[in-house]
Amino acid sequence: MVKLPEYVVHGKTICFYKNWGEVAAEEFAGFLSGERIVSKEELRMYASLWNELVEDNNPLRAIVNGKMIGVPEDFYDFIIDTQPLAVKRSLFFKRASIEICNIL
Repeated sequence: MVKLPEYVVHGKTICFYKNWGEVAAEEFAGFLSGERIVSKEELRMYASLWNELVEDNNPLRAIVNGKMIGVPEDFYDFIIDTQPLAVKRSLFFKRASIEICNIL
């Protein structure tokens, strides 16, 4: 397991992170020095948390208040409905490409 540090110093710049989604892909390798082995107890805990998400059978997962939960497919509609048409098209094509990847 690799824990996301609260911040990273890059020369004279300090980057703060709230989640892995904020880390650029080319920066991931720099975090590997913080890797550690997950204990059997932790593995059981994470498996239990994941099984709870599987059992709720919602089509999407979202991190809300720092916790991953299952959400209905219209969970993000309020955000999408307020976006300009160009952004909506971009989101549609992004979702379509994800669905195609999942099928393959």
